[in-house]
Amino acid sequence: MLTKNKVLIKKCRPILANLFKKNINAYIDLFFHEKEIKLELEKVKILQKTGILERNKNKWYANIMIFPFRGKFIATDFLFSILKKRKNIFVRQADDVWPMYPFETLAFIDSLKSDASNRLARKQTALDLASGSGAISLFLSEKFKKVISADINPKAVHYARFNTILNNLENRITNIQSDIFKSLGKHKFDYIVWNGPTGAFPDVKNPNKYYPKYIYGGADGTKFTRKFLDNVFNYVSKDFKIKFLDCSLGDNNFSLTERYIINKFPNLPIKVKIEFLNQDGKKLLTSYEKLYDKYCANKLPMNLKSDMTYKKAIYKWKKYLKTEKLNYVYFSYISITPSDKFRIEHIYPKQSSFLPRHNFGFEWHYTSKKYIKNFLLENNK
Repeated sequence: MLTKNKVLIKKCRPILANLFKKNINAYIDLFFHEKEIKLELEKVKILQKTGILERNKNKWYANIMIFPFRGKFIATDFLFSILKKRKNIFVRQADDVWPMYPFETLAFIDSLKSDASNRLARKQTALDLASGSGAISLFLSEKFKKVISADINPKAVHYARFNTILNNLENRITNIQSDIFKSLGKHKFDYIVWNGPTGAFPDVKNPNKYYPKYIYGGADGTKFTRKFLDNVFNYVSKDFKIKFLDCSLGDNNFSLTERYIINKFPNLPIKVKIEFLNQDGKKLLTSYEKLYDKYCANKLPMNLKSDMTYKKAIYKWKKYLKTEKLNYVYFSYISITPSDKFRIEHIYPKQSSFLPRHNFGFEWHYTSKKYIKNFLLENNK
Protein backbone atom coordinates (compact mmCIF):
# COMPACT_ATOMS: atom_id res chain seq x y z
CA MET A 1 0.00 0.00 0.00
CA LEU A 2 1.21 3.48 -0.83
CA THR A 3 2.17 5.56 2.18
CA LYS A 4 0.20 8.56 3.41
CA ASN A 5 3.36 10.10 4.87
CA LYS A 6 3.63 13.50 3.20
CA VAL A 7 7.36 13.89 3.88
CA LEU A 8 8.16 10.51 2.33
CA ILE A 9 5.99 11.17 -0.72
CA LYS A 10 7.73 14.47 -1.43
CA LYS A 11 11.14 12.78 -1.24
CA CYS A 12 10.13 10.45 -4.07
CA ARG A 13 9.80 13.06 -6.78
CA PRO A 14 13.51 13.96 -7.23
CA ILE A 15 14.41 10.25 -7.12
CA LEU A 16 11.89 9.39 -9.84
CA ALA A 17 12.94 12.42 -11.90
CA ASN A 18 16.59 11.42 -11.65
CA LEU A 19 15.90 7.83 -12.69
CA PHE A 20 13.77 8.97 -15.64
CA LYS A 21 16.41 11.46 -16.78
CA LYS A 22 19.52 9.33 -16.22
CA ASN A 23 18.23 5.86 -17.13
CA ILE A 24 14.96 5.91 -19.08
CA ASN A 25 15.44 2.26 -20.11
CA ALA A 26 15.46 1.16 -16.49
CA TYR A 27 12.44 3.39 -15.86
CA ILE A 28 10.51 1.65 -18.66
CA ASP A 29 11.57 -1.79 -17.42
CA LEU A 30 10.23 -0.98 -13.96
CA PHE A 31 7.08 1.02 -14.57
CA PHE A 32 5.89 -0.16 -18.00
CA HIS A 33 7.19 -3.68 -18.60
CA GLU A 34 7.13 -4.57 -14.89
CA LYS A 35 10.53 -6.27 -14.89
CA GLU A 36 12.74 -7.01 -11.91
CA ILE A 37 15.96 -5.05 -12.30
CA LYS A 38 19.06 -4.05 -10.39
CA LEU A 39 19.21 -0.44 -9.26
CA GLU A 40 22.23 1.44 -8.04
CA LEU A 41 20.32 4.52 -6.94
CA GLU A 42 21.57 5.74 -3.59
CA LYS A 43 18.09 6.64 -2.32
CA VAL A 44 16.09 3.79 -3.84
CA LYS A 45 15.03 2.57 -0.38
CA ILE A 46 12.85 5.66 -0.04
CA LEU A 47 10.78 4.34 -2.96
CA GLN A 48 10.49 1.08 -1.03
CA LYS A 49 9.35 2.84 2.16
CA THR A 50 6.79 4.75 0.14
CA GLY A 51 5.36 1.55 -1.34
CA ILE A 52 6.37 2.23 -4.94
CA LEU A 53 9.07 -0.45 -5.19
CA GLU A 54 9.63 -3.87 -3.62
CA ARG A 55 12.83 -5.85 -3.28
CA ASN A 56 13.43 -9.45 -4.32
CA LYS A 57 16.96 -10.46 -3.26
CA ASN A 58 19.24 -8.12 -5.22
CA LYS A 59 16.60 -6.82 -7.63
CA TRP A 60 13.75 -4.32 -7.47
CA TYR A 61 10.27 -4.40 -8.97
CA ALA A 62 7.38 -1.92 -9.07
CA ASN A 63 4.19 -2.35 -7.05
CA ILE A 64 2.48 0.31 -9.16
CA MET A 65 2.98 2.27 -12.37
CA ILE A 66 4.47 5.76 -12.08
CA PHE A 67 3.63 7.51 -15.34
CA PRO A 68 5.67 10.61 -16.29
CA PHE A 69 3.62 13.06 -18.37
CA ARG A 70 4.16 16.76 -19.09
CA GLY A 71 6.33 17.28 -16.02
CA LYS A 72 4.01 15.35 -13.68
CA PHE A 73 4.48 11.92 -12.11
CA ILE A 74 1.22 9.95 -11.87
CA ALA A 75 0.85 6.86 -9.67
CA THR A 76 -1.68 4.32 -10.98
CA ASP A 77 -2.16 0.56 -10.99
CA PHE A 78 -1.03 -1.63 -13.86
CA LEU A 79 -3.95 -2.77 -16.01
CA PHE A 80 -2.74 -6.36 -15.65
CA SER A 81 0.10 -7.09 -13.27
CA ILE A 82 2.55 -9.72 -14.49
CA LEU A 83 3.97 -10.17 -10.98
CA LYS A 84 0.56 -10.61 -9.37
CA LYS A 85 -0.96 -13.44 -11.38
CA ARG A 86 -2.94 -16.18 -9.67
CA LYS A 87 -2.42 -19.62 -11.16
CA ASN A 88 -1.11 -17.94 -14.30
CA ILE A 89 -4.30 -15.89 -14.66
CA PHE A 90 -4.28 -12.11 -14.84
CA VAL A 91 -6.43 -10.66 -12.07
CA ARG A 92 -8.02 -7.26 -11.66
CA GLN A 93 -9.61 -6.08 -8.42
CA ALA A 94 -12.78 -4.00 -8.15
CA ASP A 95 -10.82 -1.16 -6.52
CA ASP A 96 -7.99 -1.03 -9.08
CA VAL A 97 -7.04 2.43 -10.31
CA TRP A 98 -7.17 3.06 -14.06
CA PRO A 99 -3.74 3.41 -15.75
CA MET A 100 -2.66 6.06 -18.25
CA TYR A 101 -3.12 5.40 -21.98
CA PRO A 102 -2.32 7.62 -24.98
CA PHE A 103 -5.79 7.34 -26.55
CA GLU A 104 -7.89 7.84 -23.42
CA THR A 105 -7.02 9.86 -20.27
CA LEU A 106 -3.89 11.43 -21.76
CA ALA A 107 -5.72 12.48 -24.93
CA PHE A 108 -8.56 13.82 -22.80
CA ILE A 109 -6.07 15.93 -20.82
CA ASP A 110 -4.80 17.41 -24.10
CA SER A 111 -8.38 18.16 -25.18
CA LEU A 112 -8.87 20.35 -22.09
CA LYS A 113 -6.08 22.77 -22.99
CA SER A 114 -8.19 25.29 -24.89
CA ASP A 115 -10.85 25.34 -22.16
CA ALA A 116 -8.36 25.90 -19.35
CA SER A 117 -6.61 28.65 -21.30
CA ASN A 118 -9.60 30.96 -20.77
CA ARG A 119 -8.35 34.15 -19.10
CA LEU A 120 -11.02 33.82 -16.40
CA ALA A 121 -9.95 30.32 -15.39
CA ARG A 122 -7.63 31.59 -12.64
CA LYS A 123 -10.69 32.88 -10.77
CA GLN A 124 -12.79 29.78 -11.32
CA THR A 125 -13.35 26.45 -9.58
CA ALA A 126 -13.18 23.09 -11.35
CA LEU A 127 -14.49 19.63 -10.49
CA ASP A 128 -12.80 16.44 -11.68
CA LEU A 129 -15.48 13.80 -11.13
CA ALA A 130 -14.69 10.07 -11.26
CA SER A 131 -11.10 11.26 -11.01
CA GLY A 132 -9.36 7.90 -10.60
CA SER A 133 -5.66 8.62 -10.07
CA GLY A 134 -6.41 12.34 -10.17
CA ALA A 135 -4.34 12.83 -13.32
CA ILE A 136 -6.80 15.29 -14.86
CA SER A 137 -6.90 17.31 -11.62
CA LEU A 138 -3.14 17.78 -11.74
CA PHE A 139 -3.43 19.62 -15.03
CA LEU A 140 -6.62 21.51 -14.19
CA SER A 141 -4.81 22.92 -11.14
CA GLU A 142 -2.38 24.73 -13.43
CA LYS A 143 -5.20 26.96 -14.68
CA PHE A 144 -8.03 26.99 -12.16
CA LYS A 145 -8.03 28.66 -8.77
CA LYS A 146 -9.39 25.62 -6.98
CA VAL A 147 -9.91 22.00 -8.04
CA ILE A 148 -11.94 19.32 -6.30
CA SER A 149 -11.02 15.78 -7.27
CA ALA A 150 -13.71 13.19 -6.40
CA ASP A 151 -14.10 9.45 -6.84
CA ILE A 152 -16.30 6.72 -5.34
CA ASN A 153 -13.33 4.35 -4.93
CA PRO A 154 -11.39 4.94 -1.64
CA LYS A 155 -8.24 3.50 -3.18
CA ALA A 156 -8.48 5.90 -6.13
CA VAL A 157 -8.91 8.82 -3.71
CA HIS A 158 -5.78 7.65 -1.87
CA TYR A 159 -3.81 7.49 -5.15
CA ALA A 160 -5.13 10.90 -6.19
CA ARG A 161 -4.06 12.41 -2.88
CA PHE A 162 -0.66 10.72 -3.24
CA ASN A 163 -0.29 12.27 -6.71
CA THR A 164 -1.39 15.67 -5.46
CA ILE A 165 1.39 15.63 -2.85
CA LEU A 166 3.94 14.03 -5.19
CA ASN A 167 3.46 16.94 -7.60
CA ASN A 168 3.42 19.64 -4.88
CA LEU A 169 -0.18 20.67 -5.59
CA GLU A 170 -1.86 20.02 -2.24
CA ASN A 171 -2.66 23.73 -1.89
CA ARG A 172 -4.60 23.71 -5.17
CA ILE A 173 -6.41 20.35 -5.13
CA THR A 174 -8.84 18.85 -2.62
CA ASN A 175 -9.30 15.07 -2.88
CA ILE A 176 -12.57 13.59 -1.61
CA GLN A 177 -14.58 10.37 -1.81
CA SER A 178 -17.98 10.83 -3.42
CA ASP A 179 -20.56 8.69 -5.21
CA ILE A 180 -21.12 10.96 -8.20
CA PHE A 181 -22.25 14.24 -6.53
CA LYS A 182 -23.40 12.92 -3.13
CA SER A 183 -20.56 14.37 -1.02
CA LEU A 184 -20.34 17.75 -2.77
CA GLY A 185 -22.97 19.57 -0.74
CA LYS A 186 -24.12 22.80 -2.34
CA HIS A 187 -20.94 23.52 -4.29
CA LYS A 188 -21.30 25.27 -7.64
CA PHE A 189 -18.56 24.82 -10.23
CA ASP A 190 -17.53 26.82 -13.26
CA TYR A 191 -15.98 23.82 -14.97
CA ILE A 192 -16.87 20.14 -14.54
CA VAL A 193 -14.94 17.28 -16.08
CA TRP A 194 -16.25 13.72 -15.91
CA ASN A 195 -14.34 10.65 -17.08
CA GLY A 196 -16.51 7.98 -15.50
CA PRO A 197 -17.11 4.30 -16.31
CA THR A 198 -18.77 3.97 -19.72
CA GLY A 199 -17.82 0.44 -20.71
CA ALA A 200 -20.75 -1.68 -21.95
CA PHE A 201 -20.40 -5.19 -20.56
CA PRO A 202 -22.64 -8.16 -19.71
CA ASP A 203 -24.91 -7.37 -16.78
CA VAL A 204 -24.23 -9.49 -13.69
CA LYS A 205 -25.64 -9.54 -10.14
CA ASN A 206 -22.29 -8.79 -8.54
CA PRO A 207 -20.32 -6.61 -10.97
CA ASN A 208 -17.48 -6.09 -8.46
CA LYS A 209 -16.62 -9.77 -8.86
CA TYR A 210 -16.01 -9.34 -12.57
CA TYR A 211 -15.14 -5.72 -13.27
CA PRO A 212 -13.08 -2.92 -11.75
CA LYS A 213 -15.20 0.10 -10.75
CA TYR A 214 -13.47 2.25 -13.36
CA ILE A 215 -14.87 0.42 -16.37
CA TYR A 216 -18.34 -1.05 -15.78
CA GLY A 217 -21.14 1.15 -17.12
CA GLY A 218 -23.89 -1.47 -17.23
CA ALA A 219 -25.19 -3.48 -20.18
CA ASP A 220 -25.38 -0.45 -22.47
CA GLY A 221 -22.53 1.59 -20.93
CA THR A 222 -24.70 4.56 -19.91
CA LYS A 223 -25.67 3.56 -16.34
CA PHE A 224 -23.49 6.23 -14.74
CA THR A 225 -23.62 8.69 -17.64
CA ARG A 226 -27.35 9.02 -17.04
CA LYS A 227 -26.81 9.56 -13.29
CA PHE A 228 -24.19 12.19 -14.05
CA LEU A 229 -26.43 14.07 -16.50
CA ASP A 230 -29.45 13.86 -14.19
CA ASN A 231 -27.59 15.73 -11.45
CA VAL A 232 -24.87 17.86 -13.02
CA PHE A 233 -26.97 20.97 -13.67
CA ASN A 234 -27.55 21.33 -9.91
CA TYR A 235 -23.82 21.92 -9.44
CA VAL A 236 -22.94 24.45 -12.10
CA SER A 237 -22.43 28.21 -11.86
CA LYS A 238 -24.05 30.70 -14.23
CA ASP A 239 -21.31 30.59 -16.89
CA PHE A 240 -20.47 26.90 -16.71
CA LYS A 241 -18.85 24.35 -18.93
CA ILE A 242 -19.25 20.59 -18.64
CA LYS A 243 -17.04 18.18 -20.55
CA PHE A 244 -16.83 14.40 -20.59
CA LEU A 245 -15.44 11.55 -22.64
CA ASP A 246 -18.31 9.42 -23.90
CA CYS A 247 -17.97 5.83 -25.09
CA SER A 248 -21.55 4.95 -25.90
CA LEU A 249 -23.39 2.25 -27.77
CA GLY A 250 -26.07 3.28 -30.23
CA ASP A 251 -27.94 2.57 -33.42
CA ASN A 252 -27.25 3.85 -36.91
CA ASN A 253 -28.58 7.32 -36.09
CA PHE A 254 -27.68 8.24 -32.50
CA SER A 255 -25.56 7.19 -29.57
CA LEU A 256 -27.54 6.32 -26.45
CA THR A 257 -26.01 9.31 -24.69
CA GLU A 258 -27.08 11.79 -27.36
CA ARG A 259 -30.56 10.29 -27.47
CA TYR A 260 -30.82 10.58 -23.68
CA ILE A 261 -29.80 14.24 -23.76
CA ILE A 262 -32.33 15.00 -26.53
CA ASN A 263 -35.18 13.27 -24.69
CA LYS A 264 -34.29 14.51 -21.18
CA PHE A 265 -33.28 18.14 -21.65
CA PRO A 266 -35.08 19.59 -24.72
CA ASN A 267 -36.28 22.58 -22.72
CA LEU A 268 -32.95 23.49 -21.14
CA PRO A 269 -31.14 26.50 -22.66
CA ILE A 270 -27.91 24.64 -23.37
CA LYS A 271 -25.58 23.99 -26.26
CA VAL A 272 -24.32 20.42 -26.57
CA LYS A 273 -21.18 20.05 -28.68
CA ILE A 274 -20.31 16.49 -29.69
CA GLU A 275 -16.76 16.16 -31.00
CA PHE A 276 -16.53 12.69 -32.51
CA LEU A 277 -13.21 10.87 -32.36
CA ASN A 278 -13.83 8.85 -35.51
CA GLN A 279 -14.46 10.20 -39.01
CA ASP A 280 -17.98 8.81 -39.33
CA GLY A 281 -18.75 9.23 -35.63
CA LYS A 282 -19.30 5.54 -35.02
CA LYS A 283 -17.84 2.07 -35.48
CA LEU A 284 -19.69 -1.19 -35.95
CA LEU A 285 -19.84 -3.15 -32.72
CA THR A 286 -18.79 -6.28 -34.60
CA SER A 287 -15.36 -4.71 -35.14
CA TYR A 288 -14.82 -5.01 -31.38
CA GLU A 289 -16.10 -8.56 -30.85
CA LYS A 290 -12.90 -10.48 -31.55
CA LEU A 291 -10.84 -8.11 -29.44
CA TYR A 292 -13.44 -8.26 -26.67
CA ASP A 293 -13.45 -12.06 -26.65
CA LYS A 294 -9.66 -12.13 -26.59
CA TYR A 295 -9.06 -9.60 -23.84
CA CYS A 296 -12.23 -9.78 -21.72
CA ALA A 297 -13.34 -13.38 -21.97
CA ASN A 298 -10.22 -15.39 -22.72
CA LYS A 299 -6.62 -14.30 -22.68
CA LEU A 300 -6.07 -11.76 -19.95
CA PRO A 301 -8.27 -11.04 -16.97
CA MET A 302 -10.26 -12.96 -14.37
CA ASN A 303 -10.60 -16.45 -15.82
CA LEU A 304 -14.01 -15.54 -17.20
CA LYS A 305 -13.79 -18.21 -19.86
CA SER A 306 -14.54 -20.95 -17.31
CA ASP A 307 -17.09 -19.00 -15.27
CA MET A 308 -20.48 -20.40 -16.29
CA THR A 309 -22.41 -17.53 -14.70
CA TYR A 310 -20.46 -15.06 -16.79
CA LYS A 311 -20.78 -17.14 -19.96
CA LYS A 312 -24.57 -17.12 -19.55
CA ALA A 313 -24.45 -13.36 -18.96
CA ILE A 314 -22.54 -12.88 -22.23
CA TYR A 315 -25.19 -14.86 -24.12
CA LYS A 316 -28.04 -12.77 -22.62
CA TRP A 317 -26.11 -9.57 -23.24
CA LYS A 318 -25.54 -10.26 -26.93
CA LYS A 319 -29.22 -11.11 -27.31
CA TYR A 320 -30.13 -7.83 -25.59
CA LEU A 321 -27.87 -5.80 -27.90
CA LYS A 322 -29.45 -7.43 -30.94
CA THR A 323 -33.00 -6.82 -29.68
CA GLU A 324 -32.27 -3.16 -28.92
CA LYS A 325 -30.43 -2.75 -32.26
CA LEU A 326 -27.33 -1.42 -30.52
CA ASN A 327 -25.00 -2.16 -33.42
CA TYR A 328 -22.54 0.72 -33.11
CA VAL A 329 -20.01 2.25 -30.72
CA TYR A 330 -19.66 6.05 -30.55
CA PHE A 331 -16.61 7.81 -29.11
CA SER A 332 -16.70 11.55 -28.51
CA TYR A 333 -15.93 14.47 -26.26
CA ILE A 334 -19.23 16.02 -25.21
CA SER A 335 -19.24 19.63 -24.00
CA ILE A 336 -22.27 21.43 -22.55
CA THR A 337 -22.47 25.22 -22.10
CA PRO A 338 -25.26 27.80 -21.53
CA SER A 339 -27.15 28.96 -24.61
CA ASP A 340 -30.26 30.91 -25.58
CA LYS A 341 -32.01 27.65 -26.45
CA PHE A 342 -31.41 23.91 -26.68
CA ARG A 343 -29.12 23.03 -29.56
CA ILE A 344 -26.74 20.25 -30.61
CA GLU A 345 -23.62 20.62 -32.74
CA HIS A 346 -21.73 17.72 -34.31
CA ILE A 347 -18.04 17.95 -35.17
CA TYR A 348 -16.30 15.24 -37.19
CA PRO A 349 -12.50 14.88 -37.36
CA LYS A 350 -10.50 14.58 -40.55
CA GLN A 351 -8.78 11.52 -39.13
CA SER A 352 -9.99 8.86 -36.68
CA SER A 353 -8.14 8.79 -33.34
CA PHE A 354 -10.01 6.18 -31.29
CA LEU A 355 -10.09 2.83 -33.09
CA PRO A 356 -10.97 -0.69 -31.84
CA ARG A 357 -7.33 -1.57 -31.26
CA HIS A 358 -6.99 1.41 -28.93
CA ASN A 359 -9.66 -0.09 -26.67
CA PHE A 360 -8.59 -3.68 -26.33
CA GLY A 361 -5.45 -4.10 -28.41
CA PHE A 362 -3.09 -1.72 -26.58
CA GLU A 363 -1.31 -2.55 -23.33
CA TRP A 364 2.01 -1.16 -22.09
CA HIS A 365 3.44 -4.58 -21.15
CA TYR A 366 3.24 -5.65 -24.79
CA THR A 367 4.37 -2.36 -26.31
CA SER A 368 7.91 -1.97 -27.61
CA LYS A 369 10.44 -0.07 -25.55
CA LYS A 370 11.15 2.14 -28.58
CA TYR A 371 7.51 3.27 -28.81
CA ILE A 372 7.29 3.93 -25.08
CA LYS A 373 10.57 5.83 -25.02
CA ASN A 374 9.55 8.03 -27.95
CA PHE A 375 6.15 8.72 -26.39
CA LEU A 376 7.64 9.66 -23.02
CA LEU A 377 10.37 11.85 -24.45
CA GLU A 378 7.92 13.64 -26.75
CA ASN A 379 5.57 14.32 -23.85
CA ASN A 380 8.17 15.33 -21.27
CA LYS A 381 10.14 17.99 -23.12
